[in-house]
Amino acid sequence: MQFAKVLASVASIALLTGMVMISTPTGATETAEREAKQVIEHYLNAVSSGNVDEIIKYSKDEREPDDSKRKEMLQRFIQKNPINKLEVLSMKFLNDKNISVTLSGEFGETSETKTLPLIKENDQWKILIKDNN
Repeated sequence: MQFAKVLASVASIALLTGMVMISTPTGATETAEREAKQVIEHYLNAVSSGNVDEIIKYSKDEREPDDSKRKEMLQRFIQKNPINKLEVLSMKFLNDKNISVTLSGEFGETSETKTLPLIKENDQWKILIKDNN
């Protein structure tokens, strides 16, 4: 499996160790931003602990919609690719429906930087992973 396709699934640990740059929001925008940040934090905790069920809960992966196959894919990747370094480069909040996070990560011998969108699905923010991420 290509690193670029899996980076989105595991690179978000960066929020725990990196810096997030966000403008000062107000009202509904503040609530949406806080919710999105919490989802990223939960997702990062799941990745750092190897909790694949939680990774799936806080992300949507368009590359593998079947959760059981996705779970196997994530378990294999986490086993084979040790995380050397992860960091959040930025979090861009445009409005209460348009947020993205830019992550940089090193897994084994590979490093990459990706900007990933967050989407709202069933009233919950999720990190969106797709082929062109």
